[in-house]
Formats: sequence, structure tokens, C-alpha cells
Amino acid sequence: ALQTGFKYAVRQDIDFVITLDADRQHPIEQIPNFIQKHNEFPKAVILGKRKRDKNMPWTRKFSNSVSASLISWRIRQRIYDAQCGFRLIPKNYLSWNLSSIKGFIFESEVLITLALNKVKFSFVPIPTLYPDASQSKMTYFDSTFDFIFMYISSFFKSYKQEKHDV
Repeated sequence: ALQTGFKYAVRQDIDFVITLDADRQHPIEQIPNFIQKHNEFPKAVILGKRKRDKNMPWTRKFSNSVSASLISWRIRQRIYDAQCGFRLIPKNYLSWNLSSIKGFIFESEVLITLALNKVKFSFVPIPTLYPDASQSKMTYFDSTFDFIFMYISSFFKSYKQEKHDV
């Protein structure tokens, strides 16, 4: 669905898109902070940086820490929260094939694709919200297996994208 939306945004000549997870974890009141950060760093992808506080279930803290550490090591850039879906992506990256994966691992592969194509990241602190834990459709076993498969595959896959200056 995101790739379809990205293609639509490119056709509409939109400057950037902001993505949010559908489980109400991301307060829309934070959107101006993403736009402000984009104005400071117009070529960077802006990522939400959730606090790992008492509101975050321990399983999420663990999986977020492990995935962020592995992806940071893989791409040689510090990533604080590889699974946060609250992002601002400038239009010059929207036409790229950011991920061939569907589901919860999409966000992680997008980071790898962008970073291996020399895209920089900037971060906006956002609150950690879990309004209704039952909303999540994520299954930890499947998601962990999918992440491991994607991560290992990332060392053998070409992520080169055609550059479009905008």
C-alpha cells in the first residue's frame, strides 16, 4: 500500500510524504516537527525516534533494540528505531523501489535501501504510545524470522537505485 501511495505522490508532484502506522501509535500533532526537520535537512529522510520508556512493552523494547543495532551496523549509520513507521520521505526517493517485502519488515528494508544509496537520516523524538496493544497484527515469531531472512539477504542483494535530482 505504501509503494502505491508513493507512486501516486510522485504523479501529483508532492514534495514529501509522511507515513504513520495505522495502530494509533503516532500522534499527528508531531507532524509539524517532521516538516520543520525536513526544512532543516531537505534531502534527509526524517525518522521518528520513540523513547524506550515504561509505556513500551518489553518485547518491543527488545526487538527494537536488536533490529536498530543490526541495521545500524549494516548501513554504518546510527538508527534509533528501525521499526517506527512515523517517517517523512522526500519526493526524490519516492520513485525508488524501496522494498520488495510486504509486512512489518518493510520499514527495515527501506532503511537499508536508502542508506546504501547514500541517503542520510535525521530524527524527531516522538512519544511512545500503545493505546491498545490488541490493535497490533504483528506476530513476533514470524516477524523475527522475516527480519533475519531480510537482514542476511541484504548482504547479497543489490540496492542500487537510479538517482533523480529534485
